[in-house]
Amino acid sequence: MSRHFELLLGGSGGQGLVFVSSFIAKAAMADGLNAAQTQSYGIAQRGGFISAEVVVSDQEILYPKVTRPDLVIALHEAAEPHFVKLDSKVVFDSGLMDSQPRPGWAGLPFTDLARSLNCPKAANLIAFGAALHFAPFIPLEAAEAAARESFPSGAAEINIQALRLGRSEAVKKFRGGRLR
Repeated sequence: MSRHFELLLGGSGGQGLVFVSSFIAKAAMADGLNAAQTQSYGIAQRGGFISAEVVVSDQEILYPKVTRPDLVIALHEAAEPHFVKLDSKVVFDSGLMDSQPRPGWAGLPFTDLARSLNCPKAANLIAFGAALHFAPFIPLEAAEAAARESFPSGAAEINIQALRLGRSEAVKKFRGGRLR
């Protein structure tokens, strides 16, 4: 049986979505999968809407864009209008988005959690860690291995803490891992 997963990320410029989408692709490749990453942003990179996409598969990827997202990570209210009509699971930053409860949407305060680590830029990796609870398309260990390979030791450890924190907070709040 083949493994194919499509992830869509959206937020505001400056939140590190391009970075985290590239990191997710690298983590998937560390797990022996193929990955393609793309991004889109307007002329206002910092503060304007930005999206990034990751396609992961154990087969050759013939089209590198997301066509039917299995999961969406939304880190800013600027992303909500772009994703509200999708038939996908959505993991969003409840500290930055005042989203109405919707079936299939799960909110956690990623930015607040990043501040608790004294690393506000880690909200994107915390969100990725949480996403792995709802859609374990790669093992957390592959993401941790990618962090060790991508960052110097001190930075690697804080990024691994961010991944683990996101996963553990999602497990605590959403025990079953299912979004309806």
